[in-house]
Formats: sequence, C-alpha cells, structure tokens
Amino acid sequence: MNTDYPKKVNYQDYENAFNNYWLKKFVEGQLRDFNTETMRGLVYGYTFTEDYAKGIIPDELSVDYWKQKNKGRLSGSQRLTCAQLSLSEYLGQELLICEAIESTGKGTLDDPYCVICVGHEYEFLRTYRPTMRVVSQRLLPGHIDCLELEEIVGGYSETIYFDISRWFERGKIK
Repeated sequence: MNTDYPKKVNYQDYENAFNNYWLKKFVEGQLRDFNTETMRGLVYGYTFTEDYAKGIIPDELSVDYWKQKNKGRLSGSQRLTCAQLSLSEYLGQELLICEAIESTGKGTLDDPYCVICVGHEYEFLRTYRPTMRVVSQRLLPGHIDCLELEEIVGGYSETIYFDISRWFERGKIK
C-alpha cells in the first residue's frame, strides 16, 4: 500500500473528482492508469452525486460485484504475470476499491476507515479478514461503526472501526 496520500478523507477535496470518464475506464477494466488516489476520487467523489444523495450505490462501486464478475479472471491459460500487467490491472477492481478504503485509516477508534455505506464495511472485511466473522456491531457517537470480529476457528478477536458519517450526510449534499 502506498502512503503518499492523505489518510482521513476530506470529502471536499473530492467534490469534482467523480466523472464518467474514469468510471467508464474502471468498468471496462482499463485499470493501467488507476492508483489509490484515482480510486479515492471515484469512491469519495461519488458522494457528491444526486444518486448518492438518494442513497443509491452503483454495483460498479461494490467490492462483491467485482469479485463475482472477475472470478477466474487470472486463471488457467489466461494467467498473466505482474510484469505483463500494471499493478492495478493485476489487482482488479475489487482490490482497488478496498485499497482506497484502506488508505483512509487504520481501522482504530482514533483512525477509522472511511466508507460511503455500511455495505463497504462488510465487503472490506470479507476481503481483508476472510477467516473472521462479525459478532457484534454498534454505532458510536460521530457515526463511527464499531465491529467486533472473531476468528471462525481459533479464538482470535479484533475490533475494527469505520467512519460512516458521509452516509448520514447524504441528504444534505449539494
């Protein structure tokens, strides 16, 4: 993960970042020019659209959508090496979205991950914590979502925090 971008999301920095040109490239899998900041622009810039204000999150900004769509993408005789693909193309859309989320914090109470909807929390956890399950969830002041996780086998537990305040602001946007 690169760390040359700001951690916490200042949403105003992304007010004009979402555009159909980058969305089209993303959907078509033209990922060579994508990096964490470009993904932050798509994800967090989307929060300035009328659709987001109405509570609409397009499938194309869903990690699970891309996991399913890209299933088997780099398997068998079609397998390409990282040398043949840019890192973004090798990772695919789903991991680019997760990387954008991961770039916003550490998942701690003082430095939570920023997401644009609760669905992103669970998609992120299925990707980065696949052997864990959510055992409890509660909303803290400031619209911080606290998720208690535990290993499916093994007993290890962890608490991860997500800032979902943007979701609660959506009716006031623009």
